[in-house]
Amino acid sequence: MARRFLVLVLFAGVFVLHGGGRADDSAPKNKRTVYLVKNGDAKELAGALGKHFKGEAEFQALPSSSNALLISSNPAVFEEVVKVLGTLDRRPHVVSVELLIAEVQPAKSEVGKPAPARKELEEKEFTGTSKEIVEKVQDLKKRGLITGLKRFQLTTLENQPGTMSVSESRPSVVGISSGGRLGGVVSQNISYRNVGTQAKVTARVTDGRTVMLDVEVEESRLNIPEDGIVLGKDENGVPVRATEYIMSSLKGKLSVPSGRALAARGVRTEAKSGQAQTLIIVTASILEPEGKESK
Repeated sequence: MARRFLVLVLFAGVFVLHGGGRADDSAPKNKRTVYLVKNGDAKELAGALGKHFKGEAEFQALPSSSNALLISSNPAVFEEVVKVLGTLDRRPHVVSVELLIAEVQPAKSEVGKPAPARKELEEKEFTGTSKEIVEKVQDLKKRGLITGLKRFQLTTLENQPGTMSVSESRPSVVGISSGGRLGGVVSQNISYRNVGTQAKVTARVTDGRTVMLDVEVEESRLNIPEDGIVLGKDENGVPVRATEYIMSSLKGKLSVPSGRALAARGVRTEAKSGQAQTLIIVTASILEPEGKESK
């Protein structure tokens, strides 16, 4: 019995000695290097990369005067770290964004019957090169299917928001008054309202040829519907109809190949008549630093 107890004690001693032994010196050591940041900010890159490679690599930004990163990485992900750094730390592209805002003429219909669909004004039909889409929109305007067309262009650095704002004060008739039953001078009560377009666009180039856009657009205008409310008649007996305020908005993300155009989905248009429609067509082009479009 005593001999068995001794064996067990010796066995336990070996187990403890093995568990508390030295670490395996054959384990791969982290690779370390210094990376000089060329276009970005070392501190911002350190924060972003630290989250992305959490537990696999560490990043420390040196003083701002050097704008460099100290990198300690697991050898298994070192090449990926270098690849991601090269993607993030590059000279930002210059991106040109064009907005075409088209006012669609409401389709006419017989009383009591639904208006016919206009296939040529469906959003999916406005996809092609910038030149093709501009020509198509101009043709629709000549045919009277588009009553108003606005064209705006923004040029901005990648990842930097580009904004534009165009507004004006427009008059509209809000009431009619006359000299009484025997006639007399007819006077129109005029009110002014600010209308126009505001846009904010942030672009990001994903694969060298595709532009991801965060787009926010607000567009307002005045319109007099053909079947609008009659406020009264002018000196010639012609009915004066009420002006409606139309508000269109877009907030979303678009993926546009450079040099191509497409109609944005999700444009919301609000008007009392419920007949207003607005098309917002977006073109994006990646430009070289000197301002020429990249091929």
